[in-house]
Amino acid sequence: MASGRLEALDWDEEPYALPFHPLELGNEALRAFFGFLLEGRPLPEDVDPDEVPLLGFRLFAESNEPSS
Repeated sequence: MASGRLEALDWDEEPYALPFHPLELGNEALRAFFGFLLEGRPLPEDVDPDEVPLLGFRLFAESNEPSS
């Protein structure tokens, strides 16, 4: 690796236990169900998760209610 080149992985040494990687499955599930990714390269049609508005709520005990 001193030459700046990466070595190819030898999959014959120790095969992966599953026919897919769990993180890749999770990312594709996010894309399929919600239209965005948290990691990886987004596609042009993916939603930008930073642009999705979220509502916020606060819960207070009756004795600690904020004054209006």
